[in-house]
Amino acid sequence: MRVFVTGATGYIGNAVTEALRARSHEVTAFARGQSLDAVGDYDAFVHTAFSMTDTVAFDRAAVDAFTAKKGFFVFTSGVWVLGDTGEHGADETSPVNPLPLVAWRPGHEQLTLASGRNAVLRPGCVYGGKQSMFAAWFAAADQGKPLEIVGNGENHWAVVNLHDLADC
Repeated sequence: MRVFVTGATGYIGNAVTEALRARSHEVTAFARGQSLDAVGDYDAFVHTAFSMTDTVAFDRAAVDAFTAKKGFFVFTSGVWVLGDTGEHGADETSPVNPLPLVAWRPGHEQLTLASGRNAVLRPGCVYGGKQSMFAAWFAAADQGKPLEIVGNGENHWAVVNLHDLADC
């Protein structure tokens, strides 16, 4: 398959790109400064990029560009669109209650799914590798130091290994 990946040099995108190449797929990556409008036809599009400067506008441009194409589109969202679920579990049928940081994502998810031929992934907090948000936890454990966490220590975290996510 010919696959176009945004964020191929990033934490998740790099792992996705490596997983696709390991399965002999032809991968083309988005480079900063390129226009998404100029992207040609591919069998699939995987959006893992995250802009540090204009996140919402960049993300919307990607959704608009890729949903207009014939190829299958995978939009990478995140578990934080479900918000604090308390003691209850959540799944793909749970209502969204996004944290303010990602309040815009449910709209982009709906645009992605509107065609009926695309997919949205909502990974948990991704761990593995040096860029992981949990890297400091693993380093502290290796050094026999206490973990620094937010909250009272009774937090529940939805997590996924970087390479398991890439395989998905």
